[in-house]
Amino acid sequence: MQVKDMTVEQLQDLIRHTVEQCLEEYFGDPDAGLVVKEEVKQQLLASLQRQAA
Repeated sequence: MQVKDMTVEQLQDLIRHTVEQCLEEYFGDPDAGLVVKEEVKQQLLASLQRQAA
């Protein structure tokens, strides 16, 4: 499909998708593949429990 054959909505969706892809490639997830230490997990769980109480 060519741009000239697209509706405004289709073109907006294409642009939105393209921008999202570029941002994901540029920024990515800096924490991907990292492991959370057990101590940190326990601290987070304790914090959530305090907030729930």
